[in-house]
Amino acid sequence: MKTSKLSGRDLTSGSLQRNIWYLALPMILETGVQNVSQVLDTYWVGQLGSAALAAVTVSITIRWVLNSLANGLGIGGMAVVARRIGEREREAAAHALWQTILLSISVSLVLAVTGLILAHPLLLLLGADAEVLPLALAYLRVTLSGLFTLILVFVINSMLRGAGEAR
Repeated sequence: MKTSKLSGRDLTSGSLQRNIWYLALPMILETGVQNVSQVLDTYWVGQLGSAALAAVTVSITIRWVLNSLANGLGIGGMAVVARRIGEREREAAAHALWQTILLSISVSLVLAVTGLILAHPLLLLLGADAEVLPLALAYLRVTLSGLFTLILVFVINSMLRGAGEAR
C-alpha cells in the first residue's frame, strides 16, 4: 500500500472517485486561481489603454506556447516518477525527479535566451504594430526573465503530484 508521506493518505485503497478528487481538486483550484489572475491582469492593463492591452494580448500567445512546454516537461516527469514510485523504486524515482528538474532548468534558460533574441520578429509576426511593439517587447522581456521560475514551479508541482502529494 502506498501511503503519501505528507498527507498520510493511502491512494491505492478506498474509493477510486474520492482518491481522484483528492488528487484533482488542488489542480483545479490552481488552474482557477491562474485564470482569475489573468482576468485581473487584463482588467488592470486595460486601464492603461488599448495599446497596453494589445501589447499584453500579443505577448501572451508566446507565453502560452512556453507554458505548454513547461506543462509537457512536468507531465512527462510526473509519469516517470509515478511509475517508479508504483514499482517501489525510490532511487529511480528520485533520479527521474532530479533529471527532470535539471532538464527543466536547461530548457528554461535556452527558451528565455531564444525568446529574448527572437522577441522582436515574433511579435511582428503575431501582428504587433509600431505603437504596440515597444510595449509588447517590454512585457515579454519581463515575462521571459521569470520563465526559469515559472517552468520550475510547473515541474516541481507535477513531480509532487506524481509522488501522490497533490497539495
